[in-house]
Amino acid sequence: MLIQDVIAKSKLVLVEGDKKIGKLAFSLMNAEKGGILVISSYPRKLLEKRIASLENLDSPEINEALRHLDFLTLKEEWQRLKAKYGFDFITRDIEHAIETYRPKTIICHRFDTVFSNVDIEASTLFMERMINIKEANDFKLFFTVSTDEHNSNAIGIIEDYSDIHVSITKSPERTVEVKTSIFPIETERFRFVQNGGQKLRLIPIESEEEAEKTAQAQEKTERDTEVLLISENEELIKFHRYLFERRGFKLTVAHSMPEMLDGFLTSPDLIIFNLNSDQPDFDLCHTLKERNIKSKMIYIVQSPYVRYEDKMRTIESGCFEILPSTFNCAEYVLEIEKTLQKNFYTPTSNKITSHRVFQDKGYFCDIVDAYYNDKIFFSIIKFRSNIVPHDMRKMLRNQDLIYFDPVSRSYVIALINMRKNNTKVVLDKLAVEEGYTISEAFDWPKVRADICD
Repeated sequence: MLIQDVIAKSKLVLVEGDKKIGKLAFSLMNAEKGGILVISSYPRKLLEKRIASLENLDSPEINEALRHLDFLTLKEEWQRLKAKYGFDFITRDIEHAIETYRPKTIICHRFDTVFSNVDIEASTLFMERMINIKEANDFKLFFTVSTDEHNSNAIGIIEDYSDIHVSITKSPERTVEVKTSIFPIETERFRFVQNGGQKLRLIPIESEEEAEKTAQAQEKTERDTEVLLISENEELIKFHRYLFERRGFKLTVAHSMPEMLDGFLTSPDLIIFNLNSDQPDFDLCHTLKERNIKSKMIYIVQSPYVRYEDKMRTIESGCFEILPSTFNCAEYVLEIEKTLQKNFYTPTSNKITSHRVFQDKGYFCDIVDAYYNDKIFFSIIKFRSNIVPHDMRKMLRNQDLIYFDPVSRSYVIALINMRKNNTKVVLDKLAVEEGYTISEAFDWPKVRADICD
């Protein structure tokens, strides 16, 4: 997904950066159309000065946002009140402001100062209260914080509830970097510039490695990376069809010896060989080596494990790697990327982070839709449990997506980069009872209605 689409879909955006780097401008340019409410820890006069500096940008989208902007500054004695009453006085003021202005977007400006010298539990309770207020009133929420080692706890707490976390730096030009995102995102670094028409823009930045690969690709004749899968295992075939159903790849599946030989003649870039046996057969590896076939091959055996001796012999025989049938999805794709020298999956997958439990089923399904559309692999488990959401979150990985229905006490969990045959450890850990269902990413269109409607 493009960053503009990710921010548009996200409900809570964390914007981090140095002082006067453009955090408020970034938030305003990405705010929902309609009323905008800025709630700032700054004194009123200082905030008015900051807003006046934004008017001087003469940016069309900023000027449009400012026309719909109201702001609320915390009481001058807010630090004393916070020490006496905790965050209750702030949330009451916010709820009153929401009733008054009915905003489409709220920007909590420099709330890292509000979180300073407050214990983690109190800050977490405040964020949970803000999430409840947001869901009850349906607005988009931004938090802007200053990059500072003293703010690390505050940033970490807000990030736990964020859908996307971006950092703005100046080195030497102003740059926006995506730290984490609940949605898959194509590019992670952008130049944050104002063009001749004064419009603020985010221009993607390629890393040196990406730029070199782009240049190499342009020098070559334009063609898809060809992958030959030799297998009779339907689940494995579905997995690879899903994985390579993306631009730049062409997957051919061979079920029989004639189909396999035909595939060899095309000299594919990668051969994935899955013999219906738990014992390795090194003949095909020898054939690749002896005939100097340039195709690289990954061997998947039916056994749940691979002995070290077999691994060494496979590589010596001419194959690139040998893996068990229970291979880890993320590690397997990384091996493919290393083999092809083409990072088509891992950079996007690694950015996905989810720290909270969702109770908005529609939003949960929107996120899973994004994973499916970007071909990020996952397994979906639907079950009932007496485990409370807070404890459930602790028992799973940060990238796993959790939906909880408090009425039926049922969960739907999207286990990112996990295949169905690797879920037993999760089921045991969660003590899942009878009646659960498991499906994999390639079946999402079939099971979506049952989960999302």
